[in-house]
Amino acid sequence: MGGRVFQLATAGAGFLAGYGWAVSRWAGEVHAASLLKAAVGPGLAVSGLYVGVLALVLWGRAPAKPSVTRLRVVVSPAAFTGSFVVAAAGLSGALALVGG
Repeated sequence: MGGRVFQLATAGAGFLAGYGWAVSRWAGEVHAASLLKAAVGPGLAVSGLYVGVLALVLWGRAPAKPSVTRLRVVVSPAAFTGSFVVAAAGLSGALALVGG
């Protein structure tokens, strides 16, 4: 169970980092700090939803045992990076469509 939770937490952290990156990039350097403060709550909510969906879809495939360390070394960075890309590309595209 601990391995699965770790993988999902890693994916959620990657998604939140990608979300923050996209928001700060869109805001520019002048307004990034204030916009990031305002976006923390929604970012956490969307990341939680993302992790929930991921848990429903991938719970049976994520490594369950903490002793699977070699697999976790590969899966954790992939989960973080993949989630970062999903959030950054998705939010950047959405913000561009909205008008930014």
